[in-house]
Amino acid sequence: AAAAAAAATAAAAAATTRSERGMAATTEMTHDEVQRLLAENRADEQTQEARLRAARGKRMLFVGGDFMYKSFAPSLQRLMKRARDMGVVIYAVFQSGTEEPTKYFLDVKNGECFDYELFADVGAEDGAENIVAALAAVGWTGELDAVYSMHEATQPIVAKVQALLGLPGNDVAAYEKARDKFETRRCLEQNGLNTIKAMQIWRVEDADEAADRIGFPMIIKPTVGMGSAGVYRCNNTQELNAALERLFDDIKTDWFLNRNTIGRQAPILAETFVLPTIFGGRINEHDCEVLLWDGEAVYSNIIDNFTTRPPYFQEVASLMPTLMTDEDAQAMKDYAVACVKAMGFTRGGFHVECWHTNEGPLLIEVNPRVGGGATVQSHESVWGVNPMFEMLLSMLDIPINPPRASAPLCNYGYCLPNADLTGHLEPKISYLDAAKDLPMHKSSTYFKKGGDFVKGNDKYIADWLGEVHLSHSVDKVDELLTAMDKLLLDVSTTAASQTAAPDMPQEE
Repeated sequence: AAAAAAAATAAAAAATTRSERGMAATTEMTHDEVQRLLAENRADEQTQEARLRAARGKRMLFVGGDFMYKSFAPSLQRLMKRARDMGVVIYAVFQSGTEEPTKYFLDVKNGECFDYELFADVGAEDGAENIVAALAAVGWTGELDAVYSMHEATQPIVAKVQALLGLPGNDVAAYEKARDKFETRRCLEQNGLNTIKAMQIWRVEDADEAADRIGFPMIIKPTVGMGSAGVYRCNNTQELNAALERLFDDIKTDWFLNRNTIGRQAPILAETFVLPTIFGGRINEHDCEVLLWDGEAVYSNIIDNFTTRPPYFQEVASLMPTLMTDEDAQAMKDYAVACVKAMGFTRGGFHVECWHTNEGPLLIEVNPRVGGGATVQSHESVWGVNPMFEMLLSMLDIPINPPRASAPLCNYGYCLPNADLTGHLEPKISYLDAAKDLPMHKSSTYFKKGGDFVKGNDKYIADWLGEVHLSHSVDKVDELLTAMDKLLLDVSTTAASQTAAPDMPQEE
């Protein structure tokens, strides 16, 4: 036990050292040494140093997401700043036509995330063509080595710009298969991979056919969407009709649900409702992060997700490492990799959402980007790997295969307490304060401020009240899970007591 503890401590120290020294190469190597190590592409510290050395002088176009996203998170600012510290020269393109600089743009600029800037109509249907035209207008098209962005909404745009400029990346068709959930199901079936029944829904009147072909309970979701937005469970025809009417209306007005359509596709997809295996009485969904290089997986590991509250699918909490057995976990990782490769991807980072069932792993969806929330923090804390950074390296055309811990360094928990009650918060709120008293507490952030209107699970898809990051020793996962259960309940209950319910239902 003492030897195992010492090994874990040493591994943790190595991971901390990697994090503390940032992302710049710390040793000098000859060009031939760098090329030899890159060709061997081992998962060790020396080769990682060679990767950092190879990044020096690379010229990368960053495709901004200010046409959709309101801000640029501090963690993303640190990623971009470190890339510049490595010697990467960053050209950044942002949305044109705004009356004044967006908060997103100011976050990126004030965070010192780029060297040069230009503007184009990035958010248009022909956004990629607009970007290339803007680059040509200032003579930058021949200066670039790579194109990169971390946002889900920008991935198809990045792929098209890469193709138009002849720069390394994935085939545009691969993104089309991942973005079109019906095409995803068909792709899996064609490749002999486990999948579920699905049907395209073009109008509310298709409800009867969907009921006959898919049956109840059923899941409906936007064919093109992001996260869990617009996902509903329907138990009968009445619920299906009501949900379809609401979702069709949402798709017309919600940018998250109608962006980046591919060809001629139905707005909504109906799928078989799956009853997955539940682990530890609370885990029923799994996020497998996959890193690919040259068509092969170089890293994959799993984060477990807590059961959501029906009828919606709003995330509640996550845990790493997985509670699954080693055999089940390996089967899911192999399946997730096979799904990504079946779509034609060859490089990058992928957030693959899966269920575990009696028939084996089953895909929810493939997201062609690294997961948000606590994904990066979880992988860094547990395995010493930053998948977001590795994805950036892959788009710089640098072979990836990150060094990692041989065993988990800790148990990492992430809580996203949902609002129970709809209404206005009191001027002074304190529902997250008690989390700081937990010995396993790492950080916590309020997503709401006093006086804000919040949507509760009583009437809507619940708002997240905030986030809490927790870390506990490897052998005390039960203590962590108990603390997470109590924290989620206490925060939601306290927040409800600090919420004044409106007299009439309202939206804000």
